[in-house]
Amino acid sequence: MSDHAAAMTKQPPELFALRLKFALKNSNYAELSCRKFSEVFNKRVDNCQITETMLHDWLQARSVPSEEKTIALSKLLGVSSNWLITGSE
Repeated sequence: MSDHAAAMTKQPPELFALRLKFALKNSNYAELSCRKFSEVFNKRVDNCQITETMLHDWLQARSVPSEEKTIALSKLLGVSSNWLITGSE
């Protein structure tokens, strides 16, 4: 199990969802819908695609993204992947 997977299984998905909401709110993408953000993500990130439903589920704490998607999200949102996963730098 990777460090990412271990960290994600130790924390409730609600905490990831809160950090993702915070990162989105404080980014250049704050006003975008899930659909629009997923379109921007898919245009800017190579070899890693997300759907509107995936993003919505992450924001509603129904699921958490893979390590690859978490790292891509963190880069696009300008936060560290460690913070997005664990809440600490």
